[in-house]
Amino acid sequence: MRTKLVICDLDGTLVDTAPDIAAAVNYALAGEKRPSLSLGQVRNLIGEGARATVAKALAQSRAHVQPDESSRLAERGAMDRLMQAYACYLLSDRASDSTVYHGVSSTLAALHAAGVKLALITNKEERFAYPLLKAHGLQRWFDPIVCGDTLAARKPDPIVVQHCLERHQLRPEHAVVVGDSGFDVAAAHAAGVRCLYVDYGYGGPNVPAPDAQLHAFAELLDHLGFDEQTHHVRSFT
Repeated sequence: MRTKLVICDLDGTLVDTAPDIAAAVNYALAGEKRPSLSLGQVRNLIGEGARATVAKALAQSRAHVQPDESSRLAERGAMDRLMQAYACYLLSDRASDSTVYHGVSSTLAALHAAGVKLALITNKEERFAYPLLKAHGLQRWFDPIVCGDTLAARKPDPIVVQHCLERHQLRPEHAVVVGDSGFDVAAAHAAGVRCLYVDYGYGGPNVPAPDAQLHAFAELLDHLGFDEQTHHVRSFT
């Protein structure tokens, strides 16, 4: 069965956003006089959207404060301040350390040239996702772009994958999801779609039950039976 639609995750799959997210998290924590987290710690918090990432960062930071102070920081007002500071940093010119993974742009271009449709599903909110995609010249490839606040639910809910299928009037067997987390696998499988797991992202090497594992995004071409050099589809499976 030929694959007609590739549905991509964003953070940890197309773009390494961890450096900017870590800087934004630590900027927000500093405003509340909280200790910073390492890049490795923040990488493990990415995947459920900005507010979840900030909330988990705050929870880790609480280990270094007294109980009464921790209680104060847990109030809604503190989270609102943290989110405001996080957004202020991430949407500023200071957030400039995100990089597109090797092979992503050429692979997307090759798939597009072969007539394969491309869609994007991310738990990143629209106000963060669209500037990031535009900054790296990726927005033009994807239709639709489904962010964490685009629909009534986000990954791992299958609605995000189903929305992409409906947009292109395709059946589940004609699509594949490419992502770096269990949320991607769960959303894909709940919608009846295969999921290819990239192990270089933020989910680590051991995510349960993907249909295949990729070590680089460009391996997607070979997995789908595509010859990048000749722009020829050998046999999509």
